[in-house]
Amino acid sequence: MLLRAVKIFAALLVLLGCTGQEPPPEGILSEAQMVEVLVDIHLAEGIKQTGETTLDRTHLEIADMYQSVFDHYGITEAQFRESFDWYSRREVLFDKIYGKVIERLNSMIPGGKEIIEVEPEEPY
Repeated sequence: MLLRAVKIFAALLVLLGCTGQEPPPEGILSEAQMVEVLVDIHLAEGIKQTGETTLDRTHLEIADMYQSVFDHYGITEAQFRESFDWYSRREVLFDKIYGKVIERLNSMIPGGKEIIEVEPEEPY
């Protein structure tokens, strides 16, 4: 009887391990936060690359722009990097996050055209 209970418990643990996602550890940004931060980082990179802005930011370095994004969300560069690294080691989850980033960026295009294709890269 005890052996049967142990087998059932072990089977449940295996099933739960296969179906559940590993929650992010403390200090790692949530999926929703990562989407928001990555959208703003890609927008900052776009501004820097095109030079299009209503403000004169021609001399603003990309690192300064990243820092502005981090300050806006109340996070540090280290926290972002740790979160980026953590998610990037979980391919399915990382693809899900970048799918949402792409959706958000595409929704910002006048006329709703889907032209943005983002290849996730290690930020600067």
